Formats: sequence, structure tokens, C-alpha cells
Amino acid sequence: MEIFQINSNPSFEFGFLDNLDDSSIVSDVRMLLLQLENTFIDANLSYGLFNAEYHKQRINDNDSSIPRKYSHRLIFIYAKNFVQALDNFQRALKTLTTYKTLPKEISKLENKLLEFFPDLRGVRNSMQHMEDRIRGLDSKNKPLTLQPINDGIIAPNGAYAFDNLHDTKFKTTMSNGYYGEIDISRQSMINLQEIINSVFDLFK
Repeated sequence: MEIFQINSNPSFEFGFLDNLDDSSIVSDVRMLLLQLENTFIDANLSYGLFNAEYHKQRINDNDSSIPRKYSHRLIFIYAKNFVQALDNFQRALKTLTTYKTLPKEISKLENKLLEFFPDLRGVRNSMQHMEDRIRGLDSKNKPLTLQPINDGIIAPNGAYAFDNLHDTKFKTTMSNGYYGEIDISRQSMINLQEIINSVFDLFK
């Protein structure tokens, strides 16, 4: 399994408290930075397990000790764990942007994360509320308007497409009717690594 290295978490370094003007938020910030570190590790592990299962299934080396329907779902579990870790990472990062005494660059880094993963929230929400998408409902419980698909699935008038894997991309119809995706790839981990190291560098 490939391990992506991150800078030392600055919340535990000597002198970190001196970097904050408001000592009342120190505990919160420390835990949020720890959350960033933990969710990065979760994403790294999920990517590693996904990648191993991806290559295993490509050579049809399935675990014969469990039913095929079960072994087939393993890769989806790893894909969804990756999406969930990514979403938790973004939520912690967004919360850090609400503290006015922290570097303003954190907000720019959150925007950069969302540029790397523009469908993150939409895919995660559909993943968590599949019962609504299956019934053709958006996030406000109203009928969603399907958008054309020309990516693995050809559907000029749109289609309800859920829980799909196209190569390394986890795809699903989102509440806005578009077919969203999250790539569980080495490049995605490199992008995430860039974000967390940039955040931690701000507190050195």
C-alpha cells in the first residue's frame, strides 16, 4: 500500500499556542487539525484498499470463500469510505475558515480542494440519501431535473444512475440532476496531500 506522507501536525508542536491571538479557540483548532490528519489517513487507507481490490477484480481473482455478490461489493465499500473521508476532511477545513484569528489562506485552500473535487458534496449527499435519488427527489424533496449523460453511460435526456464505478471513478446521479464523480486515484491523493501540507505549513 502506498503511504502518502504529510507534514507533522502543528497542533502538537511547541509554540503552536503562541501562533493564535485568541487562546479560547486553541482546543477547537487543535482537534480540527487532528481531524484533518485522521481523515487524510482514512482517505489514504481507503484508496489503498480500493486500488488493491480494483487490480484484484481486473484479473478475476475473487475470494471464493464468500458469495460473488458479496465480494463484488468490497470495492464499493472502499470507494464510499474514500468519499466519506474526503467529505469529513472538507468539513473540518471549512470549520477552520470560520475562525477569524486563523490565516485567511485556509479559505483559499478549501476553495482549491473543491476545485479538485467539484462534485464532492453532491456525490456524498446522494450516497447518504440514495432512497431520495431512487425516487427521483432532490435535496429539497422535489422532483429533480435530469441532465444529459455522455460518460460511460449515453443518455441524452439524462438517467437515474447510482452507485457506479467507471474505472477508478465512483459515479452517481446528484440532486441537481447531473452525473457526479469522485476519482479514487493516486492523483486525488496527491491533491489531498497538497492541501493538508499547505494547511499545516500555515501554522509553522
